[in-house]
Amino acid sequence: MTDPLALYDYALFDSGIGGLWITRELLNSYSFEIENTPLRCLYIGDTLYAPYGQKTLEDLFTRFRFLCHYIVSLRIKKIVIACNTVTTQLITQMRQEFPEVTFYGIEPFLSLWEPKHEELRKKKQITKDHSKILLLSTQGTSLSQRCLFLQELYKTQDSISIVPMPSLAMKIEYLVQRYWKNEILETSYMVNFLKEELEILKTFKATHLILGCTHYSFLGAFFENFQKLQVIDPTDFLLKEIAQKEGLKKIDTPANNLLEKENSLTVWFTNRCFVLNWNSTVWNKKIISLI
Repeated sequence: MTDPLALYDYALFDSGIGGLWITRELLNSYSFEIENTPLRCLYIGDTLYAPYGQKTLEDLFTRFRFLCHYIVSLRIKKIVIACNTVTTQLITQMRQEFPEVTFYGIEPFLSLWEPKHEELRKKKQITKDHSKILLLSTQGTSLSQRCLFLQELYKTQDSISIVPMPSLAMKIEYLVQRYWKNEILETSYMVNFLKEELEILKTFKATHLILGCTHYSFLGAFFENFQKLQVIDPTDFLLKEIAQKEGLKKIDTPANNLLEKENSLTVWFTNRCFVLNWNSTVWNKKIISLI
């Protein structure tokens, strides 16, 4: 249960702005099941130490352990790791180090061929014979023991190619902070700016992309609408897991009327700080302009 003295129900964490995508989906879509109680969330973006994808395991452990101690000092008992790199490399150690905390983490979506995802495969028109599937990731995620374990567990070595994109997360950090307008980036600019990454996709002749970094979710619509690729974003699967275990329910209220529900969000970046209430209009008008 949430500590009654805690100011927040959940802390969500990422190396920069990427985890805000998951945060938005959580606050737009869920509330506590009991009396429609609003969610109170703290988002920490460790922009001072970004990017994480190329950090050593020792550096990541030291940094995230420090931040977890800070989060726990705020009496928060539930942490959502909205970062594939940290989840794959550290979530096991953090669960051992902080047994009083419930950790949720997003990790590479390599369970695609499991029977429970049959509906998704039909929707995205995925077949082993005709689909060329890439999992885009950071270097840290692709080299992690957890990622290698998941590959072996789900036997995806021949059906899903893991492609590290060393610079893409920071490029997206730059793009979102400067060019995000109503969730649509300036496509002509992007095609040139992401030329190196798009050439890689062409080389693989990809038909489907699995997003293996929360930053990449910001480009989901671009990949689908302008590169004609089918995109699989594991965000929904993480949120469903959290909702099931935490007693959250889907919100029926239209997204543009969420202010009445009073879900709240405090956003802290490690190189700057600001506080705001959450609603869908704030997403574009305040959060991005203040980053």
